[in-house]
Amino acid sequence: MSTAPRRAALLIAAGIAAASTLATPSANAAGADSVSLDGTGYAAADGTVSVSGTYQCAPTHTGLVLVGARLERRNGTGAGIGGTHAICDGAPHTWTNTDHVEGFAPGTVQGEASMVELTHSGFLVMPEVVAADHGPVALTGG
Repeated sequence: MSTAPRRAALLIAAGIAAASTLATPSANAAGADSVSLDGTGYAAADGTVSVSGTYQCAPTHTGLVLVGARLERRNGTGAGIGGTHAICDGAPHTWTNTDHVEGFAPGTVQGEASMVELTHSGFLVMPEVVAADHGPVALTGG
């Protein structure tokens, strides 16, 4: 994975970690932010995992907006699954994140999708969860 996608994936992981500590996503003035996590995904024997869903992002955001996913293994540990740059034009879009992570096999796991806006505060990048969805994901294999 090249540096830019890896950096985006790390930022997504930081945003998703923040999502798990926040009670509810914030809402922007337009209220048009949403993200969904499909109930099915893919787990290959080589560790490749893919999940997908839809999102809608209002054009009022001033920071970089990313869609990330996290799956929880059956042993309780979790893993971030890639990251997607969101197009914030108010229209619905689909997203798919694929990453190489160990420990997932076909079966049902818990998943979370988060849409995170990254804004700058001095030297710090501040993640703000603007939408989230969670639920079971049935991973199929091949």
